[in-house]
Amino acid sequence: MKHLTTETKKGPRKILSAVREAKEQNPLCFALEGFYTDGTDTFFGHLGGLERTKDRQQAFREILAPYLRKMNFADGILQSYVVKEMDHDRVLIDPRFRSGRPFLESSGMPVFPILAEMKDSMKLEAIADEFDVPFEVVRDVRRHRRELAPVA
Repeated sequence: MKHLTTETKKGPRKILSAVREAKEQNPLCFALEGFYTDGTDTFFGHLGGLERTKDRQQAFREILAPYLRKMNFADGILQSYVVKEMDHDRVLIDPRFRSGRPFLESSGMPVFPILAEMKDSMKLEAIADEFDVPFEVVRDVRRHRRELAPVA
């Protein structure tokens, strides 16, 4: 089974191909619950269980539940999904935009350049000015950087 991770930055056609392959291998599981992501790996649900698509490893739904987001498909295309709800904005991933990299919903700004500037110890006010993003959003990104960094 193909790996459906956001790390690979696969386009919608490759993701759809992998979803079709997973559906062929186990159509009942796909029909019952569908696909989920934690922002890094993709899982499919079945009869209350959860399997990682790349290696069919069982996952503990109770542990991953706070991080899981359902992946929705429309007309065979993976739609955007929320990676992180923050106080002042949401971080989304949409394979059709920004090469599948996370971005801020309000501005469309990718998250990775903001995180890169934080690594360079740039002040939050300066980052907000440079990218024309509200200070509160930059502060939220800093607060959640450990969760966002692996997928950014």
